[in-house]
Amino acid sequence: MENKKDKLLGIEVLRGIAALFVCCFHYSSNTIPTIGHNIFENIFTYGHLGVQVFFVITGFIMTYVLMKPTTKVDYLTFLLKRSTRIFPVIILVNVLIIAVYYIVSYIKNTPFNISWPGMDLLTLFSNLTLTTALFSKEYYVSVFWTLEIEMQFYLFIGLYVYWLKFIDNRRYEWLYAVSIILLSFTFLLPYPHIRILSYMIFFLFGINLFMYKYSNLNKFNIYFIFAILIILLFNYRPWEESVVVCLTFAIILYAEFLANRVLLYLGKISFSLYATHMLSGLCLEVIIKTFILPPPYGELTKALLMLGYVVFAILTADLFFRLVERPTMIFVKKVKFDVDFFRKSIISGWNSKGNYGIFYKKRHL
Repeated sequence: MENKKDKLLGIEVLRGIAALFVCCFHYSSNTIPTIGHNIFENIFTYGHLGVQVFFVITGFIMTYVLMKPTTKVDYLTFLLKRSTRIFPVIILVNVLIIAVYYIVSYIKNTPFNISWPGMDLLTLFSNLTLTTALFSKEYYVSVFWTLEIEMQFYLFIGLYVYWLKFIDNRRYEWLYAVSIILLSFTFLLPYPHIRILSYMIFFLFGINLFMYKYSNLNKFNIYFIFAILIILLFNYRPWEESVVVCLTFAIILYAEFLANRVLLYLGKISFSLYATHMLSGLCLEVIIKTFILPPPYGELTKALLMLGYVVFAILTADLFFRLVERPTMIFVKKVKFDVDFFRKSIISGWNSKGNYGIFYKKRHL
């Protein structure tokens, strides 16, 4: 499973395509009011399904990472690394959009073109910690609801992987089938504040795809689980989501030939593009309509402006990737989180020197 040549190029391509389609969906619908409902709207009608693609990819990749034979699973270390990887981007984007909102409101004496949830402490806390559903609040950056689901999945998969390793090592295949099938019905549970329950089935597709490609389980049992999941998807979710999931499978398994420099580049910056495209689009809209070209716009102008918005979003994402995301990734790779010290610090509150410590230590390079 740990073949260095296996670069999962299909995953990288999918990330880039999914992020670009989500971006184009927002820019061609009504997210940017002055260019909304343009001629690209019909083309990117289903662009929002890039979110479901991300969920399947996350299910696959997180299982892939945690199930490596050389990976010693430590739940707390896993959560610390994922949090360190994601939250710097989340916090910075939130800070920027709050700053831009109040700057624009002050200069123009009119509110920004977004639904503003307010600045009370609970709203601010829930936005910065990706917990708005738990507190019945709204996001400053509307697309971050999906990242809340991703974080809830990290809480789940860090524990579930112990179960997968137990099953894979002892060949208790029927236990795997039972657990996946039971989890696939979580959308029936009456807990709307736990958002992952409604979307767990997409992550399960990713987990099962990993088991198909790398595990020792009988392939017939895995095919049976796929059949159950697809039947549930077709019966309880919109049909287009089932089609997208099947296409996702095909690309992950067989479409590495699609990999090229452009799509791999988009895949590399896909998280930054997803996280910043709302911010960059809204900022560009203010600049254009205030200082360059006041609305209303004709259809051709809207179409040309949307292309410009997409290019600007990619450039912004590239800058964000270079200045924020990549340094964070390097940081996570260069440190080894001292979980034992973290546990001891919770109990004692102080380290041996009498000071609160940092819960990580640098690796020896």
